[in-house]
Amino acid sequence: MNTILVTEAMSGAPLTALQSKFEVVHLPNLWKTRDALIEKVSQATALLIRNQTQIDREILSHAKQLRIIGRAGVGLDNIDMKAASENGVVVSFSPGANANAVAELTIGFAVALSRKVPAADRHARQGGWDRMQFLGQEISGRTMAVIGCGAIGRLTARKAIAMGMRVLGYDPFLDPRSPALSGIDLELVSFDEAVSRAEYISCHVPANAETHEMFDARCFAKMKRGAFFINTSRGNAVNEPALIDALASGQLAGAALDVRTEEPAPVGPLNAVDNLLLTPHIGGLTHEAQAAVLQMICSDVQAVLQGQSAVHFANFAVPQHK
Repeated sequence: MNTILVTEAMSGAPLTALQSKFEVVHLPNLWKTRDALIEKVSQATALLIRNQTQIDREILSHAKQLRIIGRAGVGLDNIDMKAASENGVVVSFSPGANANAVAELTIGFAVALSRKVPAADRHARQGGWDRMQFLGQEISGRTMAVIGCGAIGRLTARKAIAMGMRVLGYDPFLDPRSPALSGIDLELVSFDEAVSRAEYISCHVPANAETHEMFDARCFAKMKRGAFFINTSRGNAVNEPALIDALASGQLAGAALDVRTEEPAPVGPLNAVDNLLLTPHIGGLTHEAQAAVLQMICSDVQAVLQGQSAVHFANFAVPQHK
């Protein structure tokens, strides 16, 4: 019998449709307990996860029946892709499905930081009405640097341009003549030029060795004094102590982090910083995005378990078991 194991909180019509055809074991907190995860994975033919379930080589060594992993999202850094491929397991994901949701949140962060919305909210809740201390600035006419011009970065650029911003882009893998940039008034420049020319710097990079702590003390020092920094991609792209120092010194006027070096993030020094917005990795969490994400991976899981090919695969379309 085909057993689909769901290790994190998921719900929606695509998952309900799977439940009508296969045995679905939904344990939304399973990702927290490694031993229990190994035990359950050993019995599964398909796995549905988000970003919190860590699928490494050891776990995959116990997954003798596993044919497909469905990753609800675009980042694959929580899956050992080399081990998955060596074990013949299809990895399905959902590129682009939550791009609009993350791009909208990024622009929302830019506006909230510029207008000091969190601080103004706290002030008003306490009965305050000292309006002038919340004198802000408009994002229109300012420059945003989009670091990483994939689907999310490009959508962020389009929305920023629609808000009247100028946009610089940095992406070492993107050709300036690429059709992906068609219709986007975006100037591709070097990383150092992008972060030094912009008033708003928005991070949209994957987690890998090249992006690890690319935003460090040296990088923050290159930014314009009073710039704003936003990260809705991966937490390990930022050196968090360096960010705290840049905010404390006034080098940065504010920052917003939807992602953290450690997730779930413990209470620590970042929580005490006033000019910093913190959210718990909610970038892709809209009803619309989650419906699209689930549809993509659930359709692939059903196809593979019925002997057909996956469509949204990151390695290969059908299991490669020897």
